[in-house]
Amino acid sequence: MVNTISHKTAYVNKHKGQTLYWPEFLLGVHSVEFFNPNTSSVFVKPFAHANRINIPYSFMKPLRISDEWMFVALIDDHFETVGKGWIKWVKGGKFLVRYSLLS
Repeated sequence: MVNTISHKTAYVNKHKGQTLYWPEFLLGVHSVEFFNPNTSSVFVKPFAHANRINIPYSFMKPLRISDEWMFVALIDDHFETVGKGWIKWVKGGKFLVRYSLLS
């Protein structure tokens, strides 16, 4: 179904598409940001008990994903990398970040 309001249905050839899992997809987006920046942090290591990074930044560019953790570049308003760190991007199957394709 392609439209739940009009109930329009379309058929797609299963050989014409490609399956991307979330980690692979997120590594191709422009940037990610926390849903709630007040309760989320960037860490020096992929552990909740690791030290937090307190560098001002404008957005985060995904670089690598390891399970529930994402290694990101911290980018400023001038598109310069000001640091790197780890963020928790998913927990219990729920996203903790939103992504931007074109920002």
